[in-house]
Amino acid sequence: MKKESRENFELMSLVDKGNLNYGKIICKCELIDCVYMTNDYVEEMRSNNYQEYICGGYEEGRYAWILENIQVVKPIEVKGHLGIWNYDEASEMLINTK
Repeated sequence: MKKESRENFELMSLVDKGNLNYGKIICKCELIDCVYMTNDYVEEMRSNNYQEYICGGYEEGRYAWILENIQVVKPIEVKGHLGIWNYDEASEMLINTK
C-alpha cells in the first residue's frame, strides 16, 4: 500500500464520515504563528505528532499554521472563501438569501 493511501485510510478512520459538514464553519480559533516547514520540522511532526501529521499537508517548503483557543461551534452554513477570512454574520446572511 502506498504511503499516501495508508495515511488517507488512517485519516478517514478518525472522522465520522456521515457528518463531514462540507460548506460549514465548524470551529473558531486564533492563528498565533506561521512556521516554514523544513525537512526536520516535517520529520518531527511525522515522528512525534503522527495523528496531526496525517491530517495536514506536511511537506518541506510549505507553511504550518499554529493555532490556539480552538473552539467547536454549532455548524454554520457559509459560502466558502480561500485563505484567511473573518466571518461576518450580517453580510453572510445577505449572500445566502440571494
